[in-house]
Amino acid sequence: MRLSFSIAGRRCTVDTTHVHELALPLDLAGGSPRWYGAEAASRRAFSVGNFTGDTRLGASCNVRVLELNPHCQGTHTESWGHLCDDAPGLATLLDETLLPASLLTVWPEPAADCPDTLPPTVSPTDRILGVAELRPRLAVIAAGFNRALVLRCGQDDDTQPDPPAYVTPEGIQLLLAMGVQHLLVELPSLDRLDDGGLLRAHRAFWELGAGSRQQPPVHARGRSVSELLRIPPELADGPGLLELGLPALESDAAPSRPRWYPLLPEETIDKELRP
Repeated sequence: MRLSFSIAGRRCTVDTTHVHELALPLDLAGGSPRWYGAEAASRRAFSVGNFTGDTRLGASCNVRVLELNPHCQGTHTESWGHLCDDAPGLATLLDETLLPASLLTVWPEPAADCPDTLPPTVSPTDRILGVAELRPRLAVIAAGFNRALVLRCGQDDDTQPDPPAYVTPEGIQLLLAMGVQHLLVELPSLDRLDDGGLLRAHRAFWELGAGSRQQPPVHARGRSVSELLRIPPELADGPGLLELGLPALESDAAPSRPRWYPLLPEETIDKELRP
C-alpha cells in the first residue's frame, strides 16, 4: 500500500511494504546489549498452585513472566518522567501515528575539539556530538521533516567506545531550535554514562533546570527520547515517516519499536504514473 501526503507544499509518497526496523531485538535469553551494570533481560514460566506455564513441562499453554529494565536493555523510548516526580505514563505522549522525520548520519568529534559544555567526568578520549558537528548536518533537512530526528552515529552498537559518545546540551538546544520534538539515537544515552548525575543533555531537551524534578514547560511535555537504536547501514540518509511504536504502558520509559518509511524518489513515482 502507498500513502501520499503533502508537507510544506511538497507532495510525498511512502510504500508501507518498504519499512525498515530501527529497534534492537530484545533477547530474553540474555543476548541483548545492556548498560549501567544491569542484569540481562530474562523470562520465566509463570507458576501458581499446580500450574506452571511451560508446554515443555506438560502445561496446556506457555505463560511467561518477563523481567526487563527498559532504560538499560535494548531500544527504548523515554518521556520527561525519566527526570521528574509524578509524571503521566508514556502512553499519553504521542498524538500522531506517523511522524515526519529525517535520518542523518553524524560523526562524534574528540572531546579536545569540542568547545561546548562537557561533563566534569569528561575524558580526553571521549567522543562528542556538539554544535560544530550537528549544525552543518542539520542544514540538509527537508522543510517539514523536522518533527522527529534519527541520528546514526557512524558506529555499530556492538563496538561502542568506552564510554560511548554523547550529546552536549548546546547540541540539544540546536535541535530544539530546528523544531525537533522526538530524538532517536543509536547511543545508550544522550549523556555520558557517568556524568556525575547531571544529565545535562536530557535536561536541555525537556527544558529542565539543574536538579529540577518539577514538570517541564507545557510545550516540552510531548517530547520523547529514544535510545539504543540499530540503524541498518544500507539505509540512506534523508526524509521519511517514523512510526515510534510505543506500548500503552504507564511508565516513564518502555521498550519501543521505531520503524522507518523512506520517501519514494520522485522519479520513481513519475515513471509509474506515465501512461
